[in-house]
Amino acid sequence: MKKQLLALSAGLMAVAGLRAQCSPISAPFIETFTGTSAPACWNTSYTAGDGWDFNPSSYNPGYEVQGTADHTNGAVGDDFAFIDFSSPTDVNVVLESPEIDVTGITTPTLRFYHISHCVNNFANLAQHNELNIEAWDGSAWVLVDLVQGENGANWTDYYYDLTAYVYNTNFIKFRFRGEVGQNTNYAYYNDLLLDDVEIFD
Repeated sequence: MKKQLLALSAGLMAVAGLRAQCSPISAPFIETFTGTSAPACWNTSYTAGDGWDFNPSSYNPGYEVQGTADHTNGAVGDDFAFIDFSSPTDVNVVLESPEIDVTGITTPTLRFYHISHCVNNFANLAQHNELNIEAWDGSAWVLVDLVQGENGANWTDYYYDLTAYVYNTNFIKFRFRGEVGQNTNYAYYNDLLLDDVEIFD
């Protein structure tokens, strides 16, 4: 009976879009987005729009990033996360990491690879869409950086020292928040791509 209740509880949580409580992940670690949905213990949410997508093989980003190869293994249309921005009202599109235990890490560093590419249609776009990098300080989300602009058709790596955002002695948590740039009517020209998110020393 107890097993049945646990199974029912897990099923109800899945239907409600909730995730089971996860234990902290030990650093160093890397997330390569090999599944077709959000990785275990990563949370996604959005106020409006379509949210983060994890299945480029069936629903590929469009325009100048169409056919992009995965950074991890170079396979076209495979294994990365992206925001499609086909809905012109994308608001507060969040991909949140699990809690990460950085015990033994001297300088917890966040590294990830990102593409934001829109040249041919920039006259319509006017301003690139935003990728906000935020860290949890134990009580609130704090902006670490705003990445916005043209960085080419190839994957660009970004590094951030998260030492200042360690809370409860040895934990960190971060998130990526996508927002439309300036022209909501043409935001779909600038999909944002993300791959190989890593915490290391």
